[in-house]
Parts: sequence; C-alpha cells; structure tokens
Amino acid sequence: MDQSKYSNFKSIMDEIHHTVHLLYYPTIPKTRKTLLKKLEEQLNQLSQFFILIMPKKELDNVVSIPVQDQDILLNRSELSKYNGKNGNPAYVAVDGIVYDVTDNAAWAAAVHFGLSAGRDLTGAHASCHADRDVLSKLRVVGRLEDGVDQL
Repeated sequence: MDQSKYSNFKSIMDEIHHTVHLLYYPTIPKTRKTLLKKLEEQLNQLSQFFILIMPKKELDNVVSIPVQDQDILLNRSELSKYNGKNGNPAYVAVDGIVYDVTDNAAWAAAVHFGLSAGRDLTGAHASCHADRDVLSKLRVVGRLEDGVDQL
C-alpha cells in the first residue's frame, strides 16, 4: 500500500477509535445517538476505502458495506423509483453500491449536472470524479442487483 493510501487508512482508523473512545463516557441520549451516527459514517468511509483499493473478487470476501438498518438489494427498475420525486428519496448507484443523495446539496431537486437520481451513474461518475472521496460522504443504502452500467 502506497504512503497516501496508508495515510488515508490511518486517518479513518484514528477517527473511528476516537469516536468509540467518546462512547465510553456517559452522555445524554441525543449525544450518544450523534456519536453512533458519526461512527456509522466513519465505518462507511472505511468500507469505501477498501472498495477503492481491493479487487472486487477479494472485496466480496472481506468487506460488508455497513448500512443503516439492513442491506437492500435493488434492481434497475426498483432504483428508478428512488428519483427524489413525489416524496421519494433520491438514490444513485455507483459501482454496484446504492447511495442516498436526498439531502445532499449538490443533488438539489434530485439532479446533479443534468444527471437524475434513480439511476446507475457508474460511468458518469468515473468520468467526472477522479477522486472518489465524494462517495464516502454519502450514506450507503444497499447494492444494485444487476451489475454496473458504464454510461
């Protein structure tokens, strides 16, 4: 692992350890809930890190992507319903992973630079975002059942 990847990994792990340490202190329920949400996001970042550095075959055997309640499996037809319209949340898929972009400012009205939510945007994402850290800020809600598009 090169130095920058190691540094990124170490940074994520340090944040996780710090958050876990804070959970040992008595806190009011609201603070505890906030810390648990932060821990969930940090574990999500760690999963994203592994997605970027490991071949998919190995990744499936090692990393389970953490999600809020349970891992949902969507096909393309089901994903299309999560387009941010009529009160539905806005989801997008990248590399077979489904992300919630509902409250993301860059996805106002469930559209981002002409791309609509409810779709697999793997190809579009790869051509626009060389740095995949943008995905680590999004909540993972599940997986895309029928593979990956290369738009």
